Amino acid sequence: MKFSALLGQFGDPTRRELVSNQLAQAVGAEQLLIFVRDQAHGEWRPGLGYTLKSSRPWKKLVEKAALQERAEASRQKRVARAFAQGEAVLVLLGGEPKPEPLLEVLPLLATLLRHELNTDPEERSDFLGYANHEIRTPMAAMMGYIDILLRQTEDPDDRHYLEVIHRNGQLLLETINDLFDLSRIRMDQLQIEKDRFELIPLVADIRAQMEPEAQEKGLGLQIFFDTLVPRSLTSDRARLRQILVNLLSNAIKYTERGWVRLSIGWEDDELEFSVADSGVGLDPEALPKVLHTQSIGLSISHQLVHMLGGKLEVSSETGKGTCFTFSLEAEKSELIEANIELLTAPLQDYQLPDLAGLTVLVVDDREDIQEIVRSYLEEAGATVYTTGSGQTALDFLKKKTVSVVLLDMQMPGMDGYTTARALRGQGLTTPILALTASATKGDRDTCLEAGCNSYLSKPVDRSALIGQVWTLAYTLHVLVVEDSPLAAHALKSMLESMGCTVEMAHSGSETKTKVAETCPTVILMDLGLPDIDGWELLEWLRKHCPDSRVLAHTGRRPEEMISPRPSLAFDGYLQKPAARKSLLQSLFPKS
Repeated sequence: MKFSALLGQFGDPTRRELVSNQLAQAVGAEQLLIFVRDQAHGEWRPGLGYTLKSSRPWKKLVEKAALQERAEASRQKRVARAFAQGEAVLVLLGGEPKPEPLLEVLPLLATLLRHELNTDPEERSDFLGYANHEIRTPMAAMMGYIDILLRQTEDPDDRHYLEVIHRNGQLLLETINDLFDLSRIRMDQLQIEKDRFELIPLVADIRAQMEPEAQEKGLGLQIFFDTLVPRSLTSDRARLRQILVNLLSNAIKYTERGWVRLSIGWEDDELEFSVADSGVGLDPEALPKVLHTQSIGLSISHQLVHMLGGKLEVSSETGKGTCFTFSLEAEKSELIEANIELLTAPLQDYQLPDLAGLTVLVVDDREDIQEIVRSYLEEAGATVYTTGSGQTALDFLKKKTVSVVLLDMQMPGMDGYTTARALRGQGLTTPILALTASATKGDRDTCLEAGCNSYLSKPVDRSALIGQVWTLAYTLHVLVVEDSPLAAHALKSMLESMGCTVEMAHSGSETKTKVAETCPTVILMDLGLPDIDGWELLEWLRKHCPDSRVLAHTGRRPEEMISPRPSLAFDGYLQKPAARKSLLQSLFPKS
């Protein structure tokens, strides 16, 4: 039994005593109790789920530990060792325990127990929403800055470290999502949102996320389509993705060598998913407990599959691996042959801006770069001209007008910096997007000082390129409304890297002041502001800035976004921390 898996079950009061005993055994004790201080009366009370005829016999031991950080006494013919952490006391009975792992998480467990003891279900739900927001806000800042550094760093070692941090940050975020989802399920607050979506882009997205994790362990990640499959299906895309990522992550975690395989097949109006591995397998006697106890991810996946109308089953053979299988209803629409080539094609599961009607001049001495950029932009609808030097760009722009200039800064002879200064010197007001080999702060500042409006580091990211060209052509002005300065600055930096002009406001009153000066194109708004309710501020914005698009950027789930009036709604929704693709999709919707 994994220690982290046991902690994942701690939030279920009906299983608390059983889980506590398993936790006790995991640290070498026979039994575990947790006492928390009742803040209203100052008394020590055992947490919910623990069976005690009376807490009075424990009072002296608990109070002694609270004063001295630890204490020992003889209780129930066994040695009771008590350890205090703030407003909580952990008691371990019998054995020779090593409590350090539990002491690290004791404050979190105590917070959970205290709210169960002192709050009703509605207040508990409010606390869950508050905790979700408080965790996601620093995560938004952290993931935002990592994304920025990844695009600014060219050194292979530095990029490797950042990619490891980014990947583990994503795993941490998914664990946080699982924990909150598990809590919502137990409070009967999690809703399934079904919609039609394409299957292949979803699988490609999952593969792109999981492949680095598999490669890091030297495992092969295999994707097999056993039959023709429906092009699209109607289900909850986010929840299906969450299930498959959890199952694959679990398989990679417990497989030391060989492979992990996702197989998909369609039969009798059902789409079957199987995640198998070449790991050590499981004891047949342990199989009934696996779905509930091995990890948080498996527990949430088991319940999500059930909510989607399926059943998650597990089979295993010692020494020959484990296989998790579930099926979902999928009507026979258009059946297609899916193969590995489809998975490596550009993802189409979100829409990039339409560049139709825009003209772009690409200035780069390398013809291969010209062709790559031309391909990206023409695919998005732009008309593209190319040239290989600064002087020919000057001559071209004396005769013809374009929407945006893409300018390589490291050209031989007349480099991009000199070209940009010359273009501004001859009166050109067209936006210039710098293409740089690196994006260090000094390089970026030099680009802007030379007359460029924004910058993009090589190798060129297709989505970032298209987003920046659209932004520069249409001058997207974004107001970030976020009470956390760190999270606001991270979001501001990410938006500026897309070419947006960005302002920040940290309260409702500051937002009103900013909007009174000029209405932004887009307002990216957190709902948890210190001085005004988010819906009240939205209503004010609709009256005073009717042409602005207002997007909710919040830790709340869509089902928690309950408007006080049917006619009052946000123009879009982004859950913290917003990924770059989600921002692009929301900021640049395809018309």
